[in-house]
Formats: sequence, C-alpha cells, structure tokens
Amino acid sequence: MKYPKLISGGIHNDTRGTVKFMNDFDMSEVKRCYQITNSHIGSTRGWQGHKIEQKWFYVTHGVFKLYLVKIDSWSNPSSDLKVFEYYMNGNHPEVLYVPEGYANLIQMLSENAQLLVYSSLTLEDAKNDQIRFPLNEWNFKKNIIE
Repeated sequence: MKYPKLISGGIHNDTRGTVKFMNDFDMSEVKRCYQITNSHIGSTRGWQGHKIEQKWFYVTHGVFKLYLVKIDSWSNPSSDLKVFEYYMNGNHPEVLYVPEGYANLIQMLSENAQLLVYSSLTLEDAKNDQIRFPLNEWNFKKNIIE
C-alpha cells in the first residue's frame, strides 16, 4: 500500500535573488498541472476522492492546510476515518504526494494563497475518477491565519 508523504525542497538565496527547488520530486508520472486560488480565507474544496489518480500538491504562495482520509469503501465509507492534516507554507518548499485511494480537502489559510496541483491522469481520464463526499463527512479543523 502507498502512503502520503512530504517531499522536502529547499531555498537558495544569493545576490541575484531566490530559487526554490524540489529536486527529489520525480515528475515522471505527472500528466497535467493546474493552480488553485480560493476566493477567500478559510474557504475549502473537498472532499474529493480518487480510486486511481495520484496527486502532488505544492504551495507557491501563502498557506494551505490539506486534509486526507484513506477511503475504506467507495460506496459507503466509514464516518470515523482518521483525518491526516498537512500544513503547507509557500515559504517552505515541499510537495505533498497523495497516492490513489484517498480523499482530500483543501483549505486556504492566508490571503492570495496559491496551490499547484499535479495529477497522474489526463483531464479526460480524471473526469471518470472523481468521487465527491459531503463537506461534513469527516471532521477537520477550520483554521484561519490573518
């Protein structure tokens, strides 16, 4: 079984400016990429699950919290699944890998936050692998950073 994991990056500063990097992020399975900017602080997107799609999340600016649950049954998931929390800040480059079989919820915690999402499926294939669950399906903490 695959598990979510954080892939650490780094920052290099010199007189020319700053370079953020994630040299250990293997992008060989990535088929597409898109950016999310929510409408207001505290807004959420989710719960959305994927049976076969893998995702990688990278915060380019601001702060997000990502919540994950490993789905035990796609037709009738348990309401008491463990919720995993990942706090991600654009000032600390890292990529969150989410394997197939998980549902995610994304919450924007700071103004103008931006999140890049990489997917292992084409848009056409991904349309057939989206399972949405009610926002209140699993408990998560609503946090806001002003």
